[in-house]
Amino acid sequence: MTILLAACSGLLWGALAHGLEVAHALPIALVAGLTVGLLMGFLVKPLRDVDWPAAAALSLLGLYVAVVLFAAAYSVGDLVTSRQSLANWPAAIAEACWDFAWGLSLSGYVFLLWPLSFANHTMVWWCQRRNNVIPAK
Repeated sequence: MTILLAACSGLLWGALAHGLEVAHALPIALVAGLTVGLLMGFLVKPLRDVDWPAAAALSLLGLYVAVVLFAAAYSVGDLVTSRQSLANWPAAIAEACWDFAWGLSLSGYVFLLWPLSFANHTMVWWCQRRNNVIPAK
């Protein structure tokens, strides 16, 4: 159930990136979002039992990690479809990661996306805790 939730969350984040016009190709954004959503679900899993201030801080950190991972995945998808030379890939991927991370901060989107990230992390952690309950005998 948690994997399905993380995958659905990732798809929604990819669609949101497309809606915010930072990821122009919707199919690539959805695949990148799905991939990052699954990865982030596994990365945040061990942190599910922290208090809410730490959860808020982790969700901000997780937002930046997810944005950089999404930028890398999206740029790889974009580079594959544009058939650019492999020699250009490292610079293009690094530039996309840098631009997405700075864009998140400087555009003010962090104030919109951080509460969504916190809600998303909380929902994933709730689902993980719910699935880890040991039934009474």
